[in-house]
Amino acid sequence: MVISAFLLALSPLRGQEAIGPLSLEDCRRMALEANSDFRNAELDSLTAADNVLAYKANYLPKFSLVGGWGWSDYKLEPSSLKSYVPAEISSLWSTLTGAATSLASSDAVSSLMAGLGIDMNSLLSRDYSFRVGSVYNATLMAMQPIYMGGKVTAAYKMALLGQEMYSTSMTRSKNEALTEVDEAYWTYLKTIELQDVADSYLETVEEFNRQMEVAYRNGMRTEADKMKVNLKVSEAKLQKRKAENGLRLARMNLCKRIGLPMDTPSLDVSSSLMPDDNALVNYDTLDISSRPEYDLLDKQVQLKEQQKKLIQADFLPQIAGIASYGYTHGMKFMDKNVIDRFVFMGGVTVKVPLFHWGEGARKVSAAQREVDKARNTRDNLGEMMRLELLKARNEYDEALLQVELMQESIAEADENLRVSRVRFDAGSETLGDYLEAQTVRQKAATDLVEAKANCRLAYTKYLKAAGKL
Repeated sequence: MVISAFLLALSPLRGQEAIGPLSLEDCRRMALEANSDFRNAELDSLTAADNVLAYKANYLPKFSLVGGWGWSDYKLEPSSLKSYVPAEISSLWSTLTGAATSLASSDAVSSLMAGLGIDMNSLLSRDYSFRVGSVYNATLMAMQPIYMGGKVTAAYKMALLGQEMYSTSMTRSKNEALTEVDEAYWTYLKTIELQDVADSYLETVEEFNRQMEVAYRNGMRTEADKMKVNLKVSEAKLQKRKAENGLRLARMNLCKRIGLPMDTPSLDVSSSLMPDDNALVNYDTLDISSRPEYDLLDKQVQLKEQQKKLIQADFLPQIAGIASYGYTHGMKFMDKNVIDRFVFMGGVTVKVPLFHWGEGARKVSAAQREVDKARNTRDNLGEMMRLELLKARNEYDEALLQVELMQESIAEADENLRVSRVRFDAGSETLGDYLEAQTVRQKAATDLVEAKANCRLAYTKYLKAAGKL
């Protein structure tokens, strides 16, 4: 939100002559806002956070609502019960039903039963069969993992590692974006100073050319001298045009990096190309533990170790608790529902792998080899990163020295140009020597600008290699 507000504040200025002044930190913030890779990395990090919460839920019981309906024409007749009860009970039932039938045919018993309001014939003729018919059920079920061989813990730790890896990837994308905008920023400052150098050189040779014209008209200089100076003026104009084109291209590149229109006519910056005095480097250590690339490799080793545990869990005992509470309605006996109530049930399930022909041992062995490969890759690339850090540190040290040497060179070139002009005016030095002194001074100024820009870029590369950007 802060960055968006910053860009919004700049938007009214986009149609004016200049935008800014922008510091390096301003451009970095704007570049992160405009960089699609960094925004995608932020989205991946949020996705990983959701995955962590999803895997954490595996520690908690799972609740499900299960319902169903069914119908069957299955019917169990009383006569079929003989095959389900002992022979003695079946014989007793036959005797009792026979006696009841005989009594029902007796006039005296019939009169007695009629007096009691009992119809023996109706009682004996009822349907005593068991019918399934229509059955429906609704049950709330819960399952709580108790011990799953370490699978739940391994999966949760893998999700945590995934979240950390996405966060590290976001840092890596951020470093890439910052490196690109730093390079564009310092290149833009370099082209500004190169244009200043070209303008200053052109003004110098044009002023000298006007003096040469006067001297030529007065017969004090030859036409050859005049042509030599004209050639230097042409060279200075070409250098100025190259500087202008370079500045335009660098401005467009910087605008693209920080999310501004590439056709922005002018862009002011507030930083200096001269390296800071406090930009010191620690030469006593080659620590790369802060680099996101190394952290990703280390997390990859840990991820492989958890994958190994996840495979091991498939061949270890698994225990879970289950519980259900539901309502069932259906199944009739004598046209009345047999089941019409709420029922609770609880229990424990246990799964113990016994024999899989060595499948588990082979899978675990293969997973261990993947762990070893990831560890070897981390160690090997870690050494390469240390060499890269050492190289970046040396390049920055050399760039600092180059700036110091170029400052001395331009001081010497200024003094040489001053002495050469004095001698040329006194007639003790040729025109060619004086023009050469001007060229040397202009080259020294250009080399100093290049050295300062290279030093700034070398410091950014060192910070990136050290994981401190």
